[in-house]
Amino acid sequence: SLCKTKSNGKNLVKAINTMAISVLVYSFGVVPWSNTKLNELKIKTRTTLTRYKYHHPKAVIERPRKDGGRGLLDMVELRDKQILNTRKYFQKKRNTSQLITEAIKTDKELTPLNLDEEECNLELAISERRETRVKTRRGKALHGRFYNELHGPYVDKQASYTWLQRGTIYPETEGSSLVIQDQIVATNNYEKVILNGADVVDRCRKCDKDKETIVHIINGCGKLIIYKARHDVVAKIIMKMA
Repeated sequence: SLCKTKSNGKNLVKAINTMAISVLVYSFGVVPWSNTKLNELKIKTRTTLTRYKYHHPKAVIERPRKDGGRGLLDMVELRDKQILNTRKYFQKKRNTSQLITEAIKTDKELTPLNLDEEECNLELAISERRETRVKTRRGKALHGRFYNELHGPYVDKQASYTWLQRGTIYPETEGSSLVIQDQIVATNNYEKVILNGADVVDRCRKCDKDKETIVHIINGCGKLIIYKARHDVVAKIIMKMA
């Protein structure tokens, strides 16, 4: 239903977070949601977005917009945070209410909160999961290339993600732009190297000289005339600002 609203990229993700994913929050701490079940829901969400051409199957979506993602909430992390916060509330109130004290004593793995157990490693698990996601992304041959270049000393990271934080474009365009950044578009080089297409010739279909990669198409093919036009548009903007 949300995908049919034709909202812009930012509003669509915000609607999914506040109207769809938030429904699960009420059950966290009560219903024992496993990682497997939550991952199945995440896959179903991505599949639905892909069906409406708002998302590419190989693109990352559970990443904040300030960090170059779409901003969709991670359900596994959301579950752990909710359990952690609820546990902290009960532990804080344990000496002010006899009812809460009895509930803590009784909850010996009866609920996902497991209030009788004093130690909880969820905070560490959340932190380690985030670090693992970053390391995994940086280590990827294609997905990590743009991420590593963006974190170079000569790049303004915040300015580079401004278009995502505004989120005023259509979700189809937004998704396509991130696919191009991650260089997972089906170019000849991608089909030959990544998809192991033994019979694929990875030469550029325009100039037939260099390998057909995203970098070559955007900024290197001698047969494409878009570079001068793009240069002139940028120059006009700079002239007006001056």
